[in-house]
Amino acid sequence: MNPADKFRLVFKNLLEALFSERLDQNQEIFAKFMNDSLFQDLVTAGLSDETYRRLRGSQEK
Repeated sequence: MNPADKFRLVFKNLLEALFSERLDQNQEIFAKFMNDSLFQDLVTAGLSDETYRRLRGSQEK
């Protein structure tokens, strides 16, 4: 299992790819995510931490 900080790096790349795939559905959120580094960091950290926590929790059961 990767530590949370390494997981976040991989997760950020995945999140950017997902935002790019959905560009046509919501250009405003895509532009904010790609152009606002603070927003990008907050979104990435929040989603990454929650996903990591859930994945770790599911493996402990």
